[in-house]
Amino acid sequence: AAVVGSVTSFSYSEITLQINSIPSGGSFVVRPTSGSALSTAFSFNSLGWIVDSDNLPIVYAFFYATNTLGPMLSVSKRSTANSATSTLPAGLQSLDYQLISSVVVYDIFSASASINGTVTVRQNSSVVTSFYLAQQIAAFTATGDVGSITTSINSVSTTLNVVDCSKTNASFCDSLNRGACISVPNTCSGCISGYVGVIGSSNRKCLPAGGNNGAVGSTCLSNSECVLGLCSSGVCVEPVKQCPSQCSGAGTCIFFDLSGNQLAKPCKETDTSCTAKCSCNVDFAGADCSLTTTAFIEKGNTRGNLCKAMLLIANSSSPSSALLDTLVSSLLSAYDPIEVVSSDGITACSSVLKICTQLAQDGYLVGASDSTAIYLMQSLSSFFVSQSLSVTSGRRLLATTVSNDIDTAITGISKGLLKTLVDGQNFDIVSENLQMTLTKHSVESLVDSVIQPALTESQSSYGAVSPQLHFGSAAAANAINTGSGYSSIAVMQYGSNPHPNSNALTSTLFRVQSSAPSTASSLSGPAIYFITLPFIKKGN
Repeated sequence: AAVVGSVTSFSYSEITLQINSIPSGGSFVVRPTSGSALSTAFSFNSLGWIVDSDNLPIVYAFFYATNTLGPMLSVSKRSTANSATSTLPAGLQSLDYQLISSVVVYDIFSASASINGTVTVRQNSSVVTSFYLAQQIAAFTATGDVGSITTSINSVSTTLNVVDCSKTNASFCDSLNRGACISVPNTCSGCISGYVGVIGSSNRKCLPAGGNNGAVGSTCLSNSECVLGLCSSGVCVEPVKQCPSQCSGAGTCIFFDLSGNQLAKPCKETDTSCTAKCSCNVDFAGADCSLTTTAFIEKGNTRGNLCKAMLLIANSSSPSSALLDTLVSSLLSAYDPIEVVSSDGITACSSVLKICTQLAQDGYLVGASDSTAIYLMQSLSSFFVSQSLSVTSGRRLLATTVSNDIDTAITGISKGLLKTLVDGQNFDIVSENLQMTLTKHSVESLVDSVIQPALTESQSSYGAVSPQLHFGSAAAANAINTGSGYSSIAVMQYGSNPHPNSNALTSTLFRVQSSAPSTASSLSGPAIYFITLPFIKKGN
């Protein structure tokens, strides 16, 4: 408003935004409703979707998942075809072999709607996954059918990821107030909503949230009365961390710090700076020592071949958000850092990660699925090779190469993610080995502010402290002004040390990345920053 004499004048501007409605009114069905893994042909069909005439064409994409926590894996790439036919992997035994089926329908502006269903797929022991994959790669070489080979990759990787849950059925996990056995053999998944307990997969009972019932130090009569699941001499105490499936009786549980150094004694459940891993006996291998050496090598080789097949897809496809979606979800499902040990397998999977990173940096996260950025960071997290895995000079050299790739990938992914943010937005991505917060805020709001990475569920629940970046002066904030009065910053902490030759760290690794100003400018004073790094070990 402006005052001239005794007259007050007002002015304003107005913008009218028209938002298109999402597709609606459609149906989705999968036929048959049950079948056998990697042999039954399932037909995905979706009909009856309504969009405004100027929002055409309608585009369809079909997916499946083994559980609500895992990635949605592609049955078909986005296309105007409202049906797709494919074989599928077996569902999880603990979930009665049911897969989640899904269709996502897009209009021309990428506004989307989805419908989920279920389909039952039982195991098929007559199909050998390595032979099946070889046949599908040969078929792709002959036909160039990207959709078919993508589905085959996902079906094989899902089959490889199935774990034995025969001793932990749904009723057992229900009695512990935990989710079904999914990713750790014969172990229930996390606490269900409204309950608290040991974070992640465990067979210790979860208790109702609220109050101090069962806290360490409180009195108890049984393990089920303690929030961490251990009652000793009438008092709730903190248990020692456990290895997966207690190493299946074929190995020894040993403990490592975040740099992969073996610890002299076991660490407690709430110690987020320590991990428990199996050291397998001769002739056994795998995360829980449940595999024979022969089976372990075969699984690793098959996973390496899955990555090689992904490279075929990448090399035969144009860069796009849809390609990024496909490669990221497939890589997350296919790669296992414990099982992929051959140099050519690691090289192939690392090459897929590099392609995904470049696509993200080039801006293809814009238009990608909402979950793709999270899946990409989870995939990157799985490439961390700690000192504990670098047991040979060849593996150690390879670990050094991969650690360099990780740093390059983080830079590229961060750049891509920052491009997707709007002014004033924060975005958190949390995985086991990477915890990142990205922010795009006004320079003025940064003065005397603190930015810190997001925490994992266990870090948050067990009271871990994250590193912090404190802007101690206006000049410090202005130093990263992109020219629009806003700054783009990514702060990240490593959940484990990816650098195999740095094994004496006493604090978490902290990384800061920001967008540089478009033009050089002088600062009004010293740029003062304060970085706080928490120790991961107690001092002497």
